[in-house]
Amino acid sequence: NDNDNDNESENDSETMPGNNMNSKTNTGLIDNENEQHAKNSESGRTASLSSLSPKTSPDILLHAHQMKRLSEASDLQEKQQLMAEKIKLCELSCDFNATSVNEKQRINNKKELLLETLQAMNGCKWNSPQLLAACLSTIQRNLFRALPDETVPNGNQNTEEELEFKDPAWEHLQLIYELTFHVVTNTSVDKRTMKKHLQGQFLQRLTLLFGSPDGREPQYVKIILHAIYGRFMALRKAIRKHLCNYCYKYIYESIQDKETWQGLPEILEIFCSIFQGLNVPVKADYRLLIKNVIIPLHKTFHLDEFHDQLVACCTQFAMKDIQSVPVILGGILKYWPKFNPGKEQMFIQEIVHIITICSRDPKFITLPDFIAIIPAILDQFLQCMKSLHHQVAERALSAWREESIYALVDVKKEEIWPKAIRMLRHNTEHYWQTTIQHLSKQLLNDFQGRDPEFFDKIVEGVSDNLPRNEEKMMTDTSNETGQQDDNNDDNTFIHFKPMY
Repeated sequence: NDNDNDNESENDSETMPGNNMNSKTNTGLIDNENEQHAKNSESGRTASLSSLSPKTSPDILLHAHQMKRLSEASDLQEKQQLMAEKIKLCELSCDFNATSVNEKQRINNKKELLLETLQAMNGCKWNSPQLLAACLSTIQRNLFRALPDETVPNGNQNTEEELEFKDPAWEHLQLIYELTFHVVTNTSVDKRTMKKHLQGQFLQRLTLLFGSPDGREPQYVKIILHAIYGRFMALRKAIRKHLCNYCYKYIYESIQDKETWQGLPEILEIFCSIFQGLNVPVKADYRLLIKNVIIPLHKTFHLDEFHDQLVACCTQFAMKDIQSVPVILGGILKYWPKFNPGKEQMFIQEIVHIITICSRDPKFITLPDFIAIIPAILDQFLQCMKSLHHQVAERALSAWREESIYALVDVKKEEIWPKAIRMLRHNTEHYWQTTIQHLSKQLLNDFQGRDPEFFDKIVEGVSDNLPRNEEKMMTDTSNETGQQDDNNDDNTFIHFKPMY
């Protein structure tokens, strides 16, 4: 639908901060090759590819240096025709594992052709259909490929940095990505014509490149997809659909022992930028995206790899649509981990962060749906306070000292204060680590200082001893861990496997 009336502000069409591929950035690698281009400038180059058709043999790349230089073109029409011929030559793929002299020459010649063409594109406005078709054909033949296997070593990995997978063809792929960015952001080409080329399989296959094991490639895919999203409003819904499908595949098909999270940090950054540019009231499509994609990502295996981006998405959306906060917080509680202390700490931190940001809106604390979920949030924090993993208990105790959490406690004062005081009194006497005992005592004093009369009333009505079975459990655990150092680290529960 050419009239996809997504209710989004102009900010949504801007390039993400820090990722803007302006002309200076694009030509940085090209400018470094200018001297080499000048050395290779020779007379007697042929002006046409009539004798060097790329349809048959890769040997034609060996003769690419015989072609006429773009700087020698007499006019714009000739220049665009010559660029189309050179770009067409770059359709041919090279074997970067080969050691033959001819193959190395082909690799070098293809790189020279791409550098020269990109430099020429920076300096002229082109709109040739022939050149556009050549560019898109070259882009598809080079990018849309079987992704390399990261388990195959590169051959010369010595340092820790070199242990990260590096695609041997990256020196060509990087130039192809810069060519792609030039094409999709070229305002001289008719928008409808460009849209016909980009929609459908092109966008779908481009999204799949987020799965590249080379960490540099998803960054380029993110920048290009975001540029397309900003320029072509009619393609926005399709782009969101492809990004959601990529996330669904990870959520429901990922394997714990296999790293399949590549591309998710970049996709979440795109979503975050989209949410930042939304107008209010937010459309139902975006609420479904939060409910069906963003929230279920909390239950996945490799959450620590993209949790920062996930928190940013939830926070941005909560700021745009305050009504969705109970849904987000309820989703986090739904996927709360059982035997993964690291994830528990991340979840506590995320809930505190979202509540702190949203509490700046005076209407937030009065939302009926939010008031209804307050007891569930604070009950979960109370459970974490008695966690046998001391870092989870410490993180939960520190959350209670946040002003935004204090505000929630006061909303449900009659219900929450007795539970909290009972748990803190038990921790001060029975928790196995002295640091947690001291923190519990400090927090207990804070409660007493906030409302001494109400505090004394609760203490008088609450038994000093917890139920027998709970006290026995904590006492037994304290005896078992009594020999441990008070500064025990994460290895306390190393024998537990994460549930998610």
